[in-house]
Amino acid sequence: MKLKITATNWVLFEWEVEEVIVPVKDWEVGILPWHALYSGIIKWWLCKFKESKDKWKFIKEWEYSVVSVWDWVVYTNWEEVRIAVSEANSTIDVDEDELIKMKEKLEKEMERVKNKWSVEEIEKALLSFNKIIADLELKRLKKKAV
Repeated sequence: MKLKITATNWVLFEWEVEEVIVPVKDWEVGILPWHALYSGIIKWWLCKFKESKDKWKFIKEWEYSVVSVWDWVVYTNWEEVRIAVSEANSTIDVDEDELIKMKEKLEKEMERVKNKWSVEEIEKALLSFNKIIADLELKRLKKKAV
């Protein structure tokens, strides 16, 4: 089946795959060829897929290529999986120690002002937190592969 991952202004990946695991609101959805029609909302986490041929040089976890994706939609129609995201990372340029510091700083800030912030500010902080956690996981997978 074909997998196409597009961000707001570019195509990250378009290739034949054997399987896709997509992070959605409360779980991960595994999609194999001829999967029933499905659409869902993506959360910030790691999208995994088995390439039919190892053409691309993505970070790997076991036999899966891994990309960090952020919020939008996934759709499948038996023959293809389309993932539209607002942001995606296949590599992380920030140092792991820096990501850990960013995470700790954000945790302290959230704790300090949790009763003072508006719902919108808290949601925005949680999105930033989820992005940092996903980037840390991708960084750790890259480090493990080396």
